[in-house]
Amino acid sequence: MFKPRQIAQKFVALEQSEGVGARVYRSIGSVQLRNLDSFLLLDEANAGLPGELRPGDLQWMTAGRGIMHSEMPKTREPAHGLQLWVNLPKHRKMIEPRYQDVPRESVPHAFNDDKSVEALVFAGEVFGQRGPIETEAPVTYVHFMLDAGAQLEYPVPSTHNALVYAISGTGKCIGASIQPHEAIVMEKDGDGVLLTAAENDKLEVIVMTGEPLNEPVVQHGPFVMNSMEEIRQTFEDFQLAKNGFENARTWESKNRNRR
Repeated sequence: MFKPRQIAQKFVALEQSEGVGARVYRSIGSVQLRNLDSFLLLDEANAGLPGELRPGDLQWMTAGRGIMHSEMPKTREPAHGLQLWVNLPKHRKMIEPRYQDVPRESVPHAFNDDKSVEALVFAGEVFGQRGPIETEAPVTYVHFMLDAGAQLEYPVPSTHNALVYAISGTGKCIGASIQPHEAIVMEKDGDGVLLTAAENDKLEVIVMTGEPLNEPVVQHGPFVMNSMEEIRQTFEDFQLAKNGFENARTWESKNRNRR
């Protein structure tokens, strides 16, 4: 019998300013939830999509030893997006940076037996479909869409932390109501996450799980390391354009003239 995990923490992400003129709902990385090992930040935004991304596309960037990047909306048309920061293990923090671009046509769509639950599988495996993203530490990231009245029993690895983030619709997690922009941290004990859509409404959520790294986290702006000494060294490398930032002095964003 499926034993659902209980709720450890539940809160509504508050809207805040981010970047140049952007507004986001921040759950992980907020005062309510500083981090959830191995996740550092989760933002939900209603804005234009950056770069060449279309609705349903995924871009997974591994910063590694350092990468200069800039995102600006390609058009002024409204779009809905999520940004997730995942911490790298200490022994992988200085790897070469890389991008994994996954067009929406390549994202697996999986369904439960009666087709009442659809899953877009980005990382991990659901309903026999495996996501295309290769992660540096064990992580799953799945977008679930439940029809009205549908129920989902989603198994979670016993060693993983788990978070549910509600995008739209209404329903329940265990017996607690869910509303848009709400984040739910699950307890570690139990087989997984139990979700139920309202009888008269669909429910759309992201469920992410990750194995804790159990390492110190020191974050300063965009830099995330394991100690203050490593942060100081990273700032020095950036200022002196070395150890991964060799192109920092001459790098210029192609977006600067698109504002």
